[in-house]
Amino acid sequence: MRRYHKLLWTKPLPSGSLFDLSDTVGGVYLYHRSELGEFLLSSDSVIPTFTRWGFAANHPELVTEEENKAFMAISYTIGGMMVWDAYSTISVLQTVPEPTDSEAAAAIDATLTGPTFREQIVRARRGQGVFRANVLLREDSCRVTRVNEPRHLKASHIKPWRDSNDTERLDGANGLLLSPHIDHLFDEGYITFSGSQELVIVPEVRDKLLDAWGIDAGVRVGEFTAEQNAYLDYHRTNVFKHALLE
Repeated sequence: MRRYHKLLWTKPLPSGSLFDLSDTVGGVYLYHRSELGEFLLSSDSVIPTFTRWGFAANHPELVTEEENKAFMAISYTIGGMMVWDAYSTISVLQTVPEPTDSEAAAAIDATLTGPTFREQIVRARRGQGVFRANVLLREDSCRVTRVNEPRHLKASHIKPWRDSNDTERLDGANGLLLSPHIDHLFDEGYITFSGSQELVIVPEVRDKLLDAWGIDAGVRVGEFTAEQNAYLDYHRTNVFKHALLE
């Protein structure tokens, strides 16, 4: 489907500029960058199938498997899918005030009942989809390297995927945007972030990798929200390799 969308929407614009799309940028459905700007395109179904909604899934007698397959054959085509500039939308949303707990809960509930929930859970494991979008609403750069180009950063779970429930796996507060090498160290527990905005590093990394990787041990990583700190408490206690500090 992505290849067909690439062919369909790569075309000359009325201005004469070519809007050519790439499908090789990790974590992005289709990508374009030129004097026109930077566009990170996402895709979603125009026609909801509802087959994965709780009610429909629990009542298979209402719609037969053959009917489902026939409907999917119609809806999951080029004509049934839209391409949109998801990350520009996210950028605009970054100016919206932080939601209250009740608003956030309602947003999560809406996500959990969506027909693409199972797909988003799978994509969240790779730091993509709804999870990445939710992290981008809160974070705009790597806390350590200061790189602020999203396509070069990973959406990393603070409380590991394996230890999180489905809500936590999609929660933007349970994520940070990190450069790939910082993501590796954080994910493996060689570094963590203290409540006083400091980078905490095990001696092995401090001695062998800081200079080689250009990591500033004294970097101030910035403030975290209460929700992020709750996840970081888990990371500090259960992921960070305390034994290597001894």
